Amino acid sequence: MPKPPIHSEKNTAASAGPVAAAPTNSTLRSAAWCLALALVVFSGVLLRFTPRFSYWVGLDLVGVLESPQYGRAKATLAQVEDPWAPIPAKLHTVIRWRALFPMMWHYLKLPRWLLLSMPPVGCVLVLWLVAWLTYTRLHSVSATLLATLLFAMLPWFFVSTGWLLYFDSWCVLAELAVAFVPGYWGVGAACLAAPWIDERFILALPICLGVRAAMFAGNGPSGRRQAVLILLVVALATFPYLLIRALAWLNEDPQTRAYVRNHWAEAPLVPLSRYAAGLWSGFRAGWVFVVLGCALAIRRLGWLGGTLFGLLTTITALTSLFIAQDISRTLMTLCPVLLLGIFLWEWQRPARLRLLLPCVVVANMLLPAAHVMWDQQIPIDWLPVEIARYRNPPSVFVAARLIAEAEQLINAGDSQAGEAKLNQAIELDRRYAIAFVKRASLRMARDETAAAESDLEEALKIKADAPTPLLLRGVIRADRGETAAAKNDFQQALLHAPPGWPGRRAAQDFLDRLNAQTPAQP
Repeated sequence: MPKPPIHSEKNTAASAGPVAAAPTNSTLRSAAWCLALALVVFSGVLLRFTPRFSYWVGLDLVGVLESPQYGRAKATLAQVEDPWAPIPAKLHTVIRWRALFPMMWHYLKLPRWLLLSMPPVGCVLVLWLVAWLTYTRLHSVSATLLATLLFAMLPWFFVSTGWLLYFDSWCVLAELAVAFVPGYWGVGAACLAAPWIDERFILALPICLGVRAAMFAGNGPSGRRQAVLILLVVALATFPYLLIRALAWLNEDPQTRAYVRNHWAEAPLVPLSRYAAGLWSGFRAGWVFVVLGCALAIRRLGWLGGTLFGLLTTITALTSLFIAQDISRTLMTLCPVLLLGIFLWEWQRPARLRLLLPCVVVANMLLPAAHVMWDQQIPIDWLPVEIARYRNPPSVFVAARLIAEAEQLINAGDSQAGEAKLNQAIELDRRYAIAFVKRASLRMARDETAAAESDLEEALKIKADAPTPLLLRGVIRADRGETAAAKNDFQQALLHAPPGWPGRRAAQDFLDRLNAQTPAQP
């Protein structure tokens, strides 16, 4: 069995990518070819695994139900407006520290459309880098095309193209830079920036360094010196992020602590079958090359180093199932191992790679893919299915449009036409608390308190701690003289209201008034 070639950072710098020395015409042509291939792969994979773009309208609809296709984008755009404010949506409090892009767009006043395009742009850059790395190492057009295709048919790509303002592509780009790009500047820049895009980069960092050790395995003092310098660069570049997060945690960062507490309370409730589905969906047939990457690393790192690398990969994969609700996408921490498996298999079994790689690519193209989360599993369909879904949108979006039209009519003074729109929305889909709340407000203005209270009860069935219906029900109860019940409603509204809730002052004023009217207990 021939031993794979030894690549050190010094002897691969001239052929390993964008950090190489002065580019030649041949280098520029190769880079242009790899970019063209990345664009072709990007477009082709989107035909097979198409985003649910019909759901993106939810980004601009009022009161629309929470959905991963646009929910994170709403929270991120609010973060752009005020990067220092607490995140009101409990599901998205995790983005509080993912502030790199929101800060840039806030202070540079960049347009919204450009922010929304950044995850797909990151996808093209990742595929470009994968194509470049593969071509410069394997010197095969077919292998480069197949490896890039396989890398695109993974959850990081599905999320970055299908869920608005999920920046997984940029996190994977940073992982590949640490794992494969020679030199120190790329590693330092990735470690400095990536944690502020997604803290899961920190979880992936040991894997990336293990892959780098296998790729650039060198002998003697020179190899050890390069490894020490890389570790020093990584430590210095990640230190600011780790220090700030540690200080925030020690100073009782309330949102982070609440998120962690709630997260670990929910994790044991998830069925094991869902964890298994999430693990499979991370790579599907691509797990073949992840396993090969771990097995063949022994020849590069020795038995001890290779075994430790395999254990690290296994532990990281299992940990990824629990640290976030969106299981499949968190396995992006292992993406560099898949590429390592392709490279090491080609170096040791080039003839077999020509058989194995196409088989895995075809299998992943044919096998169904899905976004697997703790509480749901969303299939990823191909383009004709999504076009049909766009032409016949789900009732929730029709109802949301009716609510938006109702709000415009009410603001224009036509409350009767607005109520008619709300009635249509409620008949179409009764899951929108905001429709009941708006209709209750109109009925309260006409002194139809019984009907208004009935609407508020319906809204609270949908979301028991929603502050606005609690506030309005408290007003009705206070008018009826039900002081204790009204005070409880106002207290609950203030307790559960997100930061910046516009009804906070009114709720506090009503509560203070009732407290002033209630005689003190002896």
